[in-house]
Amino acid sequence: MTRREPSLPGGPWVPLACALVAVVWRLPYFLEPLGRDQGIFATVADGLFAGRRLYVQVWDHKPPLAFVPYALAHALSPAGAAGVHAVDVLAAALGAALLAAVTRRLSPASPASTAPALAAGLVYALHANFLSFGAYWSRAQPEHFADVPALGAFALVTGALGAPTRWRFALAGALVGAACQVKLSAAPVLLLPCIAALTAPGDRRTRGAYLGATLGGFVALHAAVFAGMAAWGAARDYLDAVWRFNLEHRATARRPITLGILPLLATPHYDPPSFAPVLALGFGGALVAWRREAHPAERLGALWVLLAYAEVIVQRRFWHYHYIPTVMPLALCAGTLVRWGTTRGSPGRRTAALALALVALAEVPLFVEAARYYHGLDLAGRIAGRVTAAQYQDRLTQPSFRPSEVRAVASWLAGAAPGRPVLVVGFESLLYHLAQRQPATRFVYDYPLYTGSPRARRRAFLTDFDARPPARVVVGLRDQGELEPETSLDQLRTFNGLRRRLAGYRQVGVMGTWLLLERP
Repeated sequence: MTRREPSLPGGPWVPLACALVAVVWRLPYFLEPLGRDQGIFATVADGLFAGRRLYVQVWDHKPPLAFVPYALAHALSPAGAAGVHAVDVLAAALGAALLAAVTRRLSPASPASTAPALAAGLVYALHANFLSFGAYWSRAQPEHFADVPALGAFALVTGALGAPTRWRFALAGALVGAACQVKLSAAPVLLLPCIAALTAPGDRRTRGAYLGATLGGFVALHAAVFAGMAAWGAARDYLDAVWRFNLEHRATARRPITLGILPLLATPHYDPPSFAPVLALGFGGALVAWRREAHPAERLGALWVLLAYAEVIVQRRFWHYHYIPTVMPLALCAGTLVRWGTTRGSPGRRTAALALALVALAEVPLFVEAARYYHGLDLAGRIAGRVTAAQYQDRLTQPSFRPSEVRAVASWLAGAAPGRPVLVVGFESLLYHLAQRQPATRFVYDYPLYTGSPRARRRAFLTDFDARPPARVVVGLRDQGELEPETSLDQLRTFNGLRRRLAGYRQVGVMGTWLLLERP
């Protein structure tokens, strides 16, 4: 069988159709509140627009580019969650369209070649950060935003396999670097352009030049980010918050390395039925891609699946949204499986066709689960106006993150004496809501005061606390009214002195799942 060389995508209708499906499928997102992580990122973006310096006056341990989508969201909708949802949906649509175009590039120029592109794009459009990954908790996560530059690098590599040039490899390396500056755990993707460089046509010297260009682009992107932070006067804070903190946090992790797929499929609330089909589809395509007749880019796509799962396992973090990076390579391999199953004379065609039929049947649970999920929330009632926004969001969220409680706590904090700071211990979506109502609020959310976070940051906080003691403080509670271990008064010794400072505060009461404290 002759090798199929990449060809330019055909008509634009397939990528556009996949993008449209991604948008329509996610329209209910706009009725949802922000989750815990999204509240932090949005609050940081608000601070950046207010002129505060990242890692100095607003703090989180994510790389700088993780906040770019949230800055764009703030520009679109400064006072609400609509901008965050719009950017999230845009990223899904862009990923689905680009994935369809890249898959089309690997197919023969014939009408039948639209099937693999359509399959890959639709798998991504339907499954990316959807129910399998924690519903509204998984929206607008850095893992999702890192998909776009990672796929851009893969697109350049697949083009480079046919006509390799140094600039293609250099740009691919830079795009992987950009993905890492969104989420550090995207680093394993760098192996894809490196392997493509080492297997590209040419002699050893030429391949070495391609590899050097790839690594050079990767390093140059990181150097540019560091230079930007240095020009902002936050270079050391950037190194402490992003690199030092994450390395120390990773070193203290005690979760055992297990097969990362097991927690996803075994944990009841992760909704495995809607992800199992794409998993089977992707791994089936990965196995087919290792056949002798496979295109080199198909093998790279199969390798990407392994790298995506290695990313989860190496992190030793098995929460649902940590699996988001696996959808892109699995969808790419789905296109491979469809290509092999629909190409006449292709080895293993019958096996691939049977696998496709089984997987198509298994996709039914996705739509069943989506219907059950939105029926339980009474989405139709919300659209018809029978259910208010507050009622809908309270049904959607967990008891400890009900927006109605968030608004009540925000109102209580806003009642503090004018000009007096207030303090929030715990990192929830409450932060974002408070940022809109109480600009003077000082936020503390887990990491800045954890043992292992930058010492200078902790000292600066405690010094500021002593100079301007907050008038009111809220501490997050569990659903049953018990204090959370990481944010409780009993465990505040972890916060390096905060427990002693709050000892003189009077407990006003408990509002929902928040403990209210007031300075006498």
